[in-house]
Amino acid sequence: MGLWYHDPHLQAASPQQARKLEGRPSHCPQGSRLKGALVAVEQTSTISWYLRIFSYLLMICGLFGLAVGGVVIYGALADGAAAATGLPLSALVLGVAAAVANGITIAAGVLGRAASRNPGRAAALRSLALAGVVASVFGLGLCYATGGQLPTSLIFNLLLMAICVVIAGNLGKSVQ
Repeated sequence: MGLWYHDPHLQAASPQQARKLEGRPSHCPQGSRLKGALVAVEQTSTISWYLRIFSYLLMICGLFGLAVGGVVIYGALADGAAAATGLPLSALVLGVAAAVANGITIAAGVLGRAASRNPGRAAALRSLALAGVVASVFGLGLCYATGGQLPTSLIFNLLLMAICVVIAGNLGKSVQ
């Protein structure tokens, strides 16, 4: 539902519509008379629109990454033959790091969707996106420390969270 504003240049198309428009909206003071038509508009700004679309992307990528992390964890725990090579430890670390980082990505997507409607939540979104950056870097460090390769999924998640930090920062600056 959008905001209501009064446009004095628009006139009602018919007498019936004019009678409907004679009532005042709830935010107008008692006794005020409006001439013209009331027009409903959405709050649309470029940053909010980009954040809304990016939030959907975050949620989709986070769900996909969470599923992949679960599969990697299952593969590390179910494969007993690779225990002698030490592969399950690096796979388990990768799976847990991916699950945590992508869980934060999903939360950032949900909070980003809310922040696109209420820009006052931009600071919380920026904090959560910074936590996602830290979780991704920490996961990459753990994967490197256990002898595994640097996973593309965590690098991609790091990139998404960095973009989210920038968008949330711009939204926060536009509110102030």
